[in-house]
Amino acid sequence: MNCLTNTTIKTALASLGASALAACGGVLQLAEIEGSGYSDGTASGYGSVYVNGTRFTTNTAAISVDGAPASEADLEIGMQLQVDGDVLAGVAQQIRYDRDLRGPVDAIDRPNPLSSNATLTVLGQSVMVDSRTRYVGTDLGSLDTDNSIDVSGLRAADGSLRATLVQLRSSLYTAGAERVDVEGVVTAVSGNLASLGSLQIDLAGTALAGQATTGDRIEAFGQQANRGGVLVADQAQFAPSERNAAGPQVQLDGLVGTVAGDTLSIAGLQVDTSGASRGDTSGLPITAGSRVIIAGTETGATSVSASRLTLLPPADIHLTGSVGSISTVSQQISVLGQTIELLPHTQFIDDSNANLRRFRTADLNVGDTVELLAYQTADNTLAAARLRRIDPVGSITLAGEASDIDAANERLRLAGVLISTRPTTVFTDADGNLETGNQFFANIDNGSLVEAVGSGDGLGGLRADRLTRP
Repeated sequence: MNCLTNTTIKTALASLGASALAACGGVLQLAEIEGSGYSDGTASGYGSVYVNGTRFTTNTAAISVDGAPASEADLEIGMQLQVDGDVLAGVAQQIRYDRDLRGPVDAIDRPNPLSSNATLTVLGQSVMVDSRTRYVGTDLGSLDTDNSIDVSGLRAADGSLRATLVQLRSSLYTAGAERVDVEGVVTAVSGNLASLGSLQIDLAGTALAGQATTGDRIEAFGQQANRGGVLVADQAQFAPSERNAAGPQVQLDGLVGTVAGDTLSIAGLQVDTSGASRGDTSGLPITAGSRVIIAGTETGATSVSASRLTLLPPADIHLTGSVGSISTVSQQISVLGQTIELLPHTQFIDDSNANLRRFRTADLNVGDTVELLAYQTADNTLAAARLRRIDPVGSITLAGEASDIDAANERLRLAGVLISTRPTTVFTDADGNLETGNQFFANIDNGSLVEAVGSGDGLGGLRADRLTRP
């Protein structure tokens, strides 16, 4: 056979079988090793699948969901995926998804009804939701303590889960009739009872009977006889605390545990960022608790040298409106006169009548209605964390932190957009209580979250029909 020796032809290499690689000799084998590795992160698009800003072809990939064989059609945007393959070429060999939690919502703590930030308690586990959390079948305002949900997310240093996907499983949880599962660190053991926070798990009927000790990470599956009661497990196993995969290439979406100079701890890895370029334009520092995407190479079993470091800041700007312009070259669109950058890791979702699963910038049309979650960059443009196409709604919605408040003229800015009022503008607090314009502006400051609903003023601003404050 004719053996290619150009190591830049990554796709061709990834499509060759093992026997072909062996026949082609060391150059091809080296190229495969150089590109091999793993990418663990949030699914952000389909066709094939996008993870950590990389498009992975899935033609020959073995896909599993919760341990069962699956297909690309079973994957959801927001899932935390583990991808093994040629990271540089974007060719997946294996894709795995394992949910983190399934169970009833025991409590919801949402101090600010206008904020996307809240803490859910599910089977005694703390689940943080924020502006980047995707909901399927529900939303934060609709969730209640009768619901049963599936959760996928990222582990924080304190063991809590930051949700990237919340899926409604059932509207009414019935203890004893629904199977639940949980993963976490054992905080106490008494006989065959293991505690994960406030949840007690009876391991007597599982392989972990008498085996689990404090500090172990376990997964348990079973039922609760009573709501909030002991989880009687029929299956349990130790859960790996670290990723078991060969590099050398690594892509990882994770939460920063500690920062020591140029070294970050993320998901059990020590990441040297001294040679890394920044992949975002937020201008914000990396701190403990920051969510980042790293790309780099393994330098040891638990160490990585990062070549690129991308901060994923909170996306607290919500904008719903029609697309004014599109550039597939620069990956930018405009909405309400604002330029929106579409990033490699921007989530693309089509919930319009077109309902395209494989949906990207090229599928957008001027005039389409989109919902955007975005953040403001250092140069005051907007960068999209999520773009969701919907059917027309007849109004523009913009929510974000207030600035340039002009109480005398009842005006302000949100995300740089001038928000003006009219005599018929309705002012409310987050509980729906009506206020006068004077009362409304007396109760907000620069930095307050405000939502405006209205129409364009023809000058790149928004004339509000309704303004809502915390």
